Amino acid sequence: MDLSELRAGVQERVSALHREHRKPGRPQEVRVLTEAVHAEFVVVGALKVPAVPVVAAVESEPVPVSPVVKDPAKLMADALHQVVTTGRTEFLEEFAVIGPAADLLKLSAVVAPAAVDVMWTAAAGRPVEQLVELTVALYGAKEIERAVWLVGMAVAARPLEDLPGLLDALEAAGLRAQADGLVPMVAAAGDPPTMEHLLALLADAGRDRNRAAVLSGIADGSMPRLVEWLAIGGNRAGFDEDAAFVLNAAVARRDDRHLLLTELRRIGQDGHLRTVQEEARRLEPPVLHALLERLHAAGADEDGEAVTRCAVDMARPVTAVRLAALLRERGPAELFPLVLTALCRADVDQAAGFLLVALEDGDDDLVDEALSALAERFPSEGFDLLAAELDVHPDLVAGLRRKALDLRPMADVLAMLERAGDEERSAMLERLASSDRPPGELAELVEMPGRHRLRRRTGAQVAACLLARDDSALTGVLAELLDRDWTAGARLLLGQIVVGGNPREQAGVAEWLQDTGRGEQARSLLDRICEERGTAHQSMVAEKLLAGGQPELGMHVAAVGVRTWPTRDLVRQARRLAEAGARTESAATVGGAAFLLTHAVQVRSAESAAELLLALDAEPEEDGPAPVDQLLVEYLTAGPRAEAVPRIVLLRDARPGSRVALGVSAWVRAHAPLLFREAWQAGPAEAVECLLAAYGDGGSVGPLELGILLPGLRSSGSGSEADFVRDAAVLAALPWSSNSSSSLDRQGIVRALGTDRPIAEIVASPGRNRAQLATAVLFRRPEDVSELLAGAPSPELRQILAVVRPVPELVEVLRALMKSGQRDDAARIVDIMLAAESPARIGELLEATPFVHGREYVAGPAWVVADRSMRKGTTAELVRALLDAGYGRAVERLLDELTVAATGAKGAAALVKRLAATGVGREVYGRLITGFCERRPHEAVERFREHLGPFRPEVAPREKDRERDDATAPPPSKGWFRRKG
Repeated sequence: MDLSELRAGVQERVSALHREHRKPGRPQEVRVLTEAVHAEFVVVGALKVPAVPVVAAVESEPVPVSPVVKDPAKLMADALHQVVTTGRTEFLEEFAVIGPAADLLKLSAVVAPAAVDVMWTAAAGRPVEQLVELTVALYGAKEIERAVWLVGMAVAARPLEDLPGLLDALEAAGLRAQADGLVPMVAAAGDPPTMEHLLALLADAGRDRNRAAVLSGIADGSMPRLVEWLAIGGNRAGFDEDAAFVLNAAVARRDDRHLLLTELRRIGQDGHLRTVQEEARRLEPPVLHALLERLHAAGADEDGEAVTRCAVDMARPVTAVRLAALLRERGPAELFPLVLTALCRADVDQAAGFLLVALEDGDDDLVDEALSALAERFPSEGFDLLAAELDVHPDLVAGLRRKALDLRPMADVLAMLERAGDEERSAMLERLASSDRPPGELAELVEMPGRHRLRRRTGAQVAACLLARDDSALTGVLAELLDRDWTAGARLLLGQIVVGGNPREQAGVAEWLQDTGRGEQARSLLDRICEERGTAHQSMVAEKLLAGGQPELGMHVAAVGVRTWPTRDLVRQARRLAEAGARTESAATVGGAAFLLTHAVQVRSAESAAELLLALDAEPEEDGPAPVDQLLVEYLTAGPRAEAVPRIVLLRDARPGSRVALGVSAWVRAHAPLLFREAWQAGPAEAVECLLAAYGDGGSVGPLELGILLPGLRSSGSGSEADFVRDAAVLAALPWSSNSSSSLDRQGIVRALGTDRPIAEIVASPGRNRAQLATAVLFRRPEDVSELLAGAPSPELRQILAVVRPVPELVEVLRALMKSGQRDDAARIVDIMLAAESPARIGELLEATPFVHGREYVAGPAWVVADRSMRKGTTAELVRALLDAGYGRAVERLLDELTVAATGAKGAAALVKRLAATGVGREVYGRLITGFCERRPHEAVERFREHLGPFRPEVAPREKDRERDDATAPPPSKGWFRRKG
């Protein structure tokens, strides 16, 4: 062997020892310090065996051999000489075993490095005491690396049973750390059976600390050896404790801990597998998450789930939160729900702790998902306790309760509603009703089975909130209520649809009920809508139904409207429906509009139907829902024949020339004999008058028309009816205004009716009629009228006088009545005039009555007006109305009358005050003050002045003013008294 081969062999051994002892850095480099050529320098030559002569065998006794004890000093000299002269190391190796430690240190400094290595390798075989002594010396010489190497070589060269003794010796020499370092080195080099043997030796020696080092070495060693050791040691006493220690260390320190799980599952070591799964929960969250990721990547999902279940310990909320956050953000996604499941199974304080840690970490998304899980799955008996635990964070509590409303079983939610206060309950109901819960659960919210009191308190609000949802949600809930026979809830929801739904929603629900075979309920719903909602709303519901898929339901609403809608609304809604139908080209809607009117005319009372026709007659003719002439025929033929005349009478207010008037006129002309016979038999002349008006198309029936009508009546055998019609025609033709023009002259009327006879004869005549009496009061002399009223007092006759007889003639009639002592008749006539809307005839009456006072004063028409207005307390208002209408002279005449009669001092003073209060000028009531003071006795004037108060004049009128000529005309009118226009 040459020098280069020796160097290479030594270098290989050094490198091997470097690896076995797990030393850091690169192995120590072996160098040869010589200038000789390495290949030519022979270290060990060929073995030369000297020739031994062959000698004959001689029988002899064996010679005993005595041990030879070599002198260390001589052996050291021989070794040095041998190494230097020959390069051989036999003596050096022998000296390394027995030589003093100090001499070995000296030799290592003077011989070649290769020889030094050989020497130290041989020194590893020294007895334990000398080995420890040498080791101490090396430490003392700062040869620490050499000392460690030496001890390691000593252990490798000795039986395993010597290790405890070596450890004891090292510790005794103060090298405990060095002793502790040997055990891991031994453990790293041994196989599982060797490890088991070593553990037993150390246990017998009571070296538990070193046993732990061995176990740690197993945990840190190769995965196959670790798994094999776990597999072979199951029967040894105490093995389970050792295995738990090893697995704990392996899980805590190994980067390939995921392989440990997969290997244990592969070989069926379920017990150790569970131990590893449980130990993994002690890992820090990032490390644990990495383990879970590697398990997922390796397809070991079962192990990943098991580790997660063990790891999510809610007693350690920080770890649980951090792991949950990593799983939610990075996955594996299927493991995050396991965290939420564990959270929902935790105690109240643990669940609260999890939420609070997540909140402190600022992980709002995790908080939100945790709240959702707890809201849905946390035990109901602990839910309020959890909320109470979180009460320092109102937002968390609010979020928890809000999510519970969305996710919790409805039975739990109803219990929560019962416990809540009114304000909180209201907010909860709004959220529930607007949630995405399935229709069945929302139906349960409406019905609230078994909770009748709660339903009474909250049902209306729930139904109103559901009504705000889309149509599908509303009908879905209604379907659930009806299918489950939850009548209370169904009635509640339908009631809310009635009072709160818009026409589109209501029509949609009605159509849905009809489509699903619930037609009776659909019509009941519509009936309730018609009872609760206004006309316009009902009409819009009908429009939606008529234009939709169930027009018969629209007709049902229309039929209800025919019976209940006011006439004005009926006309308006019929027109609106017709316009809507034309706009949308919906024939059903147009037909519904026509049905409203036609059916109304057919089924309504005669009065209501007549009102409807007159209202339609006032509408524009074009584009009407139904022709008025057609409706008129329906109206006139709707009842028995005897009702035709009363129905025509009900149309007496039709505008002349209108569609109704023309239609009625045509009908009367076509059926005159029949209609006039019915009218005569009915008795009241009003019916005949209406027929006559209709016959004449709203005007008076003149001689020409009578010439046609009367012969026709007589020819049909109705002579009495003809005479009755004649009288009525005359009465209808009388001048019912100040316009005296007629188709008939006065004298002709008087003669035609036989009213030219004496009044007493007329009054006593059994065949007198209204026409005769009316003619008499209109055209006979005032004295005759007075006599007629005395003999045949009649409100109608007074009405004719008050309204129709020309004012100049009426003045004389009133004077005649006053003269004959018929003041009551005069008063009643004036009362009628005062009650008229216009003060025109009163104004004309006053202006047509001259003013006379003094000795020649006689109470006349002006006195009657003054007396009746003062008695009624309306004089001030009459004065105001006359002034506004331009009858200033009439006001003067009235005030002058009051200065001499019709009131006393107190009444006159009160009138002054009322006149001032109505806002008339001082000139008006001043005339009353001045005239009263001028024309009344002194005592009355003094009382008058006392009652006037602030209106009292400063100086009384002169006495001579009282002596003016009684016939002196009143002062001329001032500008504001002149008649307007």
